[in-house]
Amino acid sequence: MKTSDGTETGNFTVTTTTSQISVWRVFRITGWNDTALIEGGTLNKGDSSSPDPGSRDSGFSGEDMLWIAFGVMQGSATDPDWTVAPTNYTDLSSDVVGGGGGVSMGIARRELNAQVEDPGVFTTNESLDWAARVLNVRPASDDNAETSLDTIRTYQIRELVKP
Repeated sequence: MKTSDGTETGNFTVTTTTSQISVWRVFRITGWNDTALIEGGTLNKGDSSSPDPGSRDSGFSGEDMLWIAFGVMQGSATDPDWTVAPTNYTDLSSDVVGGGGGVSMGIARRELNAQVEDPGVFTTNESLDWAARVLNVRPASDDNAETSLDTIRTYQIRELVKP
C-alpha cells in the first residue's frame, strides 16, 4: 500500500517476481486520519465461490470507519465474476482481466462505527482459488471532515515479466 502526499506525477511501476496477469486498483481517499495507517486484516485464502475477507480489529472505537472488503481470484475457462457483496456492503465492483485463465478483483465498501468488523462473504459465479482481506480507514480528527472513497482507476496488467 502506498500513501501519496498529492505531489506525485507521472507513472509508477509494479514489479512481480514471476510472469503473470494481475489486476489492481488505485483509490483516492479523502477525509482520513493521516496519522493512522490504512491497515488490513489477515489475508484469507480459499477455493470456493464464497471468498471471505475475514475480520479486522481496527484498535479504535467510537469512530465512523470506512471499511473496504476486497478479493482476487484466478480465472478459469470463463470470466470469473464477483456477483454479490458481503451483507451491508455497497458499491460492488468486479473487474476481470485476461478473460478465461485471467484474474479478477471484487471490491465493496461500508461506513460503520465499529472497532471490529467481519464483513461476511462475497459471492462469485465460479468456485476458484481466491484471496481476500478487509481494510479499515480511520476518519480525520476534524468533526467536519467526511471520509470518502473515489475510484481513480482500475489497472489491468497483462503478462508482467520478471525483471
